[in-house]
Amino acid sequence: MRKTIFKILYYIGIGHILHLFNIINNKIPILLFHRVSEEPDFVWPTINPQDFETLLSFLKKKYAFTPLNKLFERPSKNSCIIVFDDGFQDFKETALPILKKYKVPSTLFIPTKSIIENRIVWTSVLDGVFRNTKTKSVEFIAADRKHVFNLDSEESRFKAAIRTQTLLKKLPNNERIIAFDYLINNYPLDEGKNISSMGWDDINQIKEEVNIESHSHSHPYLPNLSREELIEELTQPLVFSEINLSTKFNYISYPMGGYNAETIKETSNYYKAGFAVDNNLVKLNSIGSKDYNYKIPRINVTDTNPYELFLRINGFHKLFGK
Repeated sequence: MRKTIFKILYYIGIGHILHLFNIINNKIPILLFHRVSEEPDFVWPTINPQDFETLLSFLKKKYAFTPLNKLFERPSKNSCIIVFDDGFQDFKETALPILKKYKVPSTLFIPTKSIIENRIVWTSVLDGVFRNTKTKSVEFIAADRKHVFNLDSEESRFKAAIRTQTLLKKLPNNERIIAFDYLINNYPLDEGKNISSMGWDDINQIKEEVNIESHSHSHPYLPNLSREELIEELTQPLVFSEINLSTKFNYISYPMGGYNAETIKETSNYYKAGFAVDNNLVKLNSIGSKDYNYKIPRINVTDTNPYELFLRINGFHKLFGK
């Protein structure tokens, strides 16, 4: 029913009107994806390869797909930029062939610690604890409190994963690491269901086809870091990119979209721009402003219906406070 409703809304022209309004007002989308995979994930939804291909095919008729660096060089008012975060192995194996098929330029933001260790980011590891552990409950201590979650259904596992991730990302970094280590050491995963990260060999194999940029070093929630920790998270990727890729990253996407005034201040010392996840369109007239360049919005995509995505991109859902 939902798909039918948005298809009708699209064909009566609402999406076209909103799109034209955004073109006139010099606003374009940066669309953020994470995983394209045939394996469903109830904690962090993946996009099926066939659905991803459908989305690109549809969007290609509406937008001019544009490389990220062109954002700073007066891009077309009808541009659309495609980016991925986290460096999952299924980007290389599944998403990239589809991107190449439709000749879509893309940028991949990588957390260098995950690439070095060939291990997915801690938030995804944590999701795996709640998704796959064979135990029926989880308990741990964080923020001076004992937390207990039942895992007797898919819904309870989903809620436990979201609440735990929200709790841990707000902790001081050393406390987050202690709580995380406790969870993964005491609630072992079903190894056959683990998600893979790319390594440096993978990144080097695709670097001529994809723009590779920074997603911090270890993927913490940056606003919670001390100044020293923040600087390390920002600078370590620059060191590893020069060592492993013989290049230097220009841009960074903030893990979990988190930033504050201190994040912007320090990021501006090392990168040309910083990208958030505010689910808003980019205001082309604001590009060039130092403040705006370090909190450029992106729209997180989990939609599989191209009609709804087109309406969401162009602000339909925001008309109703969604």
